[in-house]
Amino acid sequence: MTYDDGTDDRYEFVDGELLQMTPATHRHRRISRCLEEMLRQEIIKTSLRWETARNGEVGVQTRGKTKITVRLPDVVVFEGETVTDPDGVAILTVPPLFIVEVVSPGEQNRKRDYEQKSREYQSIGIPEYWIVDLQEAAQRVTVLILVDGVYEETEFVGYDRILSMTFPNLNLTAEQVLTVS
Repeated sequence: MTYDDGTDDRYEFVDGELLQMTPATHRHRRISRCLEEMLRQEIIKTSLRWETARNGEVGVQTRGKTKITVRLPDVVVFEGETVTDPDGVAILTVPPLFIVEVVSPGEQNRKRDYEQKSREYQSIGIPEYWIVDLQEAAQRVTVLILVDGVYEETEFVGYDRILSMTFPNLNLTAEQVLTVS
C-alpha cells in the first residue's frame, strides 16, 4: 500500500482512513536517530539477525477499532526474516520486537501514543513499547512490557537507568534520552 500526494507529508492508515502525521521537530528526529543507532549497536554486539528502522521507514500493521491500521513508528526493531518481499512496501505484518514512539506536541498526539497505539501494539503482541515524552510537564520515558498479553508500565525519569527486556545490557538513562539536542 502506497500513497503519494505530491508532497513530503507522511500519513498513517488508521481504521481505513489516511491520517496526516504532524511533522517531527528537530529534537524529535534527533532522539529517534540516536535511539535507533544505540539499538543497532546493541544488535551488532549480540550478533542477532534483527534490523532497525526509524521515522516511518517501516510500517507496522495493527488493527484499529474496526479496520486495518498501519502505524509508522519513530523507531522499530524487527526480525529480518519477517520481511517476505524485500522489494515490496515495507509494512510488517508480523509483530516487531520493539517500538519507540516520541510524543509530538499536542494533546491529541499524546493520547494517540499513550492510548491508541498502546492498545494496538498490545493487541498484536509487540513485546516492548517505549514512549518518550518530551512535554515539559511529563519529561519521561515510559516502558511497556508485554506480560501475559497485557502491558505492564514503568516510568523512568532523570538518572533512572531504563530497563529493557529486549535489550537487557543497554546502559541508558531517561536523562540521556530526553536531553539529546
